[in-house]
Amino acid sequence: MKLITNELYNELLKLTDKRSKHLHNELKLIEDYIEPKVVDTLTIARETKTRNKKEEIKKAIRDIANDTRRKPTKYQIHQKTGIAYQTLNKYYDEIIEEI
Repeated sequence: MKLITNELYNELLKLTDKRSKHLHNELKLIEDYIEPKVVDTLTIARETKTRNKKEEIKKAIRDIANDTRRKPTKYQIHQKTGIAYQTLNKYYDEIIEEI
């Protein structure tokens, strides 16, 4: 079964709205057959993973800062979380500025 695009569907709705209410209402019933928007799941997964890592680093920084009353080092964060140094290097400065 072929799906129609959103643009074509919207154009049909505009045309039928002016000419025939019955046909316009019938077209509204076929919304399930409109081509769904493409979702880039890989990008969403990366963003979610990045957000989770950043939150984990923030939590570790807060915990260590509360214990030592000093700015925690990357080594201390690595020991507490097990997050790789490459990831810590990527987000450390950004997170320290936020906190």
